[in-house]
Amino acid sequence: MSRNTSFYLRNKKTFLKSHRSIMDLGRGLMESRYGVEKAEDVIRRSEVRYEALLAEMPYIGGWGNPHTDTLTQVSSFLALYFVMKEEGKSTEEVGELVHRIADRKVETTPRFLRSLLGKLYMSKFWRRRTMKKALASQKKEHTGNFVYEVVEGKKDEYDWGINYLECAIVKFFHAQGADEFTPFMCYVDYILFPAMGIDLKRKGMIGQGCSHCDFRFRRGNPPIGSQSFG
Repeated sequence: MSRNTSFYLRNKKTFLKSHRSIMDLGRGLMESRYGVEKAEDVIRRSEVRYEALLAEMPYIGGWGNPHTDTLTQVSSFLALYFVMKEEGKSTEEVGELVHRIADRKVETTPRFLRSLLGKLYMSKFWRRRTMKKALASQKKEHTGNFVYEVVEGKKDEYDWGINYLECAIVKFFHAQGADEFTPFMCYVDYILFPAMGIDLKRKGMIGQGCSHCDFRFRRGNPPIGSQSFG
């Protein structure tokens, strides 16, 4: 058994619990659209597919890498994507469903907690921590991992930033034949960051064919209508 397989399977209960929580956020929406019986069937099949994905997920450092949570959580959406495609649904419809689930995640997270997370993310402590993790990623110990660098702030434009030079999500989704679904994962950031009181700007994303993802962060919510897919 390879290291990646053993890590994900050793922690299968934890990852399946997270997957079920994510599917529960979308349960009501799927029931209203497709009926209770069909929604339950889709959720059940997504769990089977998710468990299979765990055996194929690249090892990127286990619990020592904070992006492990990111990869395993977006893979819940990948499992849902595969099941919904089997049902004849378009990629756009699945993507919209995923965004509604992300909205629901925001709605069910207390405002004070989102604010606290945002303050932590924008703190000097978190920036220094991210810089250490970025330097470790640049050693490319794990081929399926993210590779990134921290960008210093630019006065009157942004407080700090991250350039993602390689994306674990893009690589894993490509290996699974789900390239068309990847951009919908990129858009989820435009839902989550503003919910924490962070204005996120990007000019390019690997998932849309660009050389890198240029995340730029600034304190405060973006002006209404300023968020865009790209």
